[in-house]
Amino acid sequence: MIQIKGLHIAYGAQKVFTDFSLTIPSGDAVLLKWPSGAGKTTLLKLLMGFEHPDQGQIFIDGLELNKKNKYAIRQKIGYVSQDADLPEGSVHHLFEMSFSLQANSHLQPSQRDVEAYLERYGLTGDILQKQVKDLSGGERQRIGFILCRLLKRSVWLLDEITAGLDYDLREKVVEDVKSSGATCLIVSHDPIWQASNLKEVER
Repeated sequence: MIQIKGLHIAYGAQKVFTDFSLTIPSGDAVLLKWPSGAGKTTLLKLLMGFEHPDQGQIFIDGLELNKKNKYAIRQKIGYVSQDADLPEGSVHHLFEMSFSLQANSHLQPSQRDVEAYLERYGLTGDILQKQVKDLSGGERQRIGFILCRLLKRSVWLLDEITAGLDYDLREKVVEDVKSSGATCLIVSHDPIWQASNLKEVER
């Protein structure tokens, strides 16, 4: 669950949020398609604790976000962006490193699980040997989304993740987000999300 209560944040004279509140119940997915400059990126940074509001409270799965527990909250969140900013090295190393971290060590996906996700999103097993820097934008997005799914986080923040994909792949991503059981906030202007009848957050 995501709860935002009475959020205020401004940069100098520019007010980004004024008494903004939002609740996304556990397991629900909502769409945010605000215009440029309306605070989409700021909201995602706030939810991950990279920025702090001037006033207001943010709760993730009932835990209030503050400086003391922001790292614990980040372990609840799967974040995938259009750019899919992934660490350098091979894709295999990226997967290996992700699941060697203490917060993820209880999750050890099998080779079969990984290959099944790769196949679902139009990737072959040899991509594991590729360097992340050599991946196309669409490949990076899909690898980022696969990691998000394998990490089994309870909250997903998805920022324009279908922008570089063909229609069939976009349909699969939408289908899998809606059936994931995770609490999802999707930032996108892709019409495919609107066609999926997600609840939209107005601004």
